[in-house]
Amino acid sequence: MKREILLEHASTIQDEPMEHGIVLDRDGEVCTRLSGGRSSIVFDHRTLHAVCHRVFMHNHPRGGAFSTADIWTACALCMRGMVVVTHGCVHCLAPPGGRDFFCRDDYADIVRCYRFRCLTADLSKRLRPPDRVWKAVAADMDLGYCAIPFQKE
Repeated sequence: MKREILLEHASTIQDEPMEHGIVLDRDGEVCTRLSGGRSSIVFDHRTLHAVCHRVFMHNHPRGGAFSTADIWTACALCMRGMVVVTHGCVHCLAPPGGRDFFCRDDYADIVRCYRFRCLTADLSKRLRPPDRVWKAVAADMDLGYCAIPFQKE
């Protein structure tokens, strides 16, 4: 998916005070939009079907990149990609090994690597949000990862 398309969609939810989600197809077309609470979005059965094999973009109003719940959701629902939007950045994660979709078996390995990387980070880095850890986890696990900062106007 093109960077410009990601940033265009991300800018619509970037500064929302509640979580909002956008389900995108492989070309970046919007399949559905979701609204949630301060720290989560609840999927009904139609939404569960809609996000399978698609990219799920959502904002984190309080900041921070992927949560372990985000990783579980991507793996359990065999998503094509997980995108987290914060005030300053768009974090993108794609399945390991160039595969088209995450799978349930990926979850334990990714989270184990994430926790190990968090525990072994310098103390000064452990006191900050672990956003930078995801770059190392992606390299370790052969995940596609990028962080795209929003341009300041």
